[in-house]
Amino acid sequence: MKKYVLFIIAALIVLMLPACDTGEPETDSETITNEITNPVKTTEESTESREEPNSRVNKNDPDFYVMYTKDEVDFTDAPKAYIDIYRWGTDYTPKAYAQAVFKEGDGFYIRMECEETDPRAVNTNYNDPIYEDSCLEFFVIYMPHLSGKYINTEMNANGAYLCYFCDSMADNVTIDTVTNSMPVVTSFKTKTSWGVNLYVPLGLIEDAYGSADISKGSKILANFYKCGDKTAVSHYGSWNEVINENPNFHLPEYFAEIEIK
Repeated sequence: MKKYVLFIIAALIVLMLPACDTGEPETDSETITNEITNPVKTTEESTESREEPNSRVNKNDPDFYVMYTKDEVDFTDAPKAYIDIYRWGTDYTPKAYAQAVFKEGDGFYIRMECEETDPRAVNTNYNDPIYEDSCLEFFVIYMPHLSGKYINTEMNANGAYLCYFCDSMADNVTIDTVTNSMPVVTSFKTKTSWGVNLYVPLGLIEDAYGSADISKGSKILANFYKCGDKTAVSHYGSWNEVINENPNFHLPEYFAEIEIK
């Protein structure tokens, strides 16, 4: 009898002991279901889902526009496009900006200024290699609904400039082969800066694109640049970011859409 009682007590003790630890965490059906239906995204997947398409507008100046007028051109209230993206070479990043005004029935007026007191200005003639000097540049597609061709105007502190009508950097013609309505460039200097004023007549646009039907509400594609290939420190700045391994401003896919208003 005693042996039987002791056997029962021993059996009860064994049943009350916890299960042996196998070294594996316990799971239940709810946990398994959540892992299947709600997988954790990898860092790469999460980043891709957050990427936004190229808006073609500079992130630092999303509200920049070409000011419209029928009256005398005045840059006082014209917004500034800051040329502050230096993707290639950051040892020298001078501050620069551009302003733009469109005068109805007349043409475009561009003002660009850079904080440099002693800019390199060796070239003095039309279509000299102005980009070797300290240079301010305006690249633009005036009639994007008609053509992807762009006009690049590159200017130095002497008021000298080059100007081409381009399909690309390798496929272009000088603007004087397209029109007799040439751009007009003048330069100016202050104690702390230098700059240029560029006038582009509607006649030039008409000859280049076959139309100059531009008014309030029209949109152009453009970018502004500051560079200097042979300055003391070579530098390449843009208003709208250009993504390329090497310095190259002849990439119209990085021109931003700008409204005349």
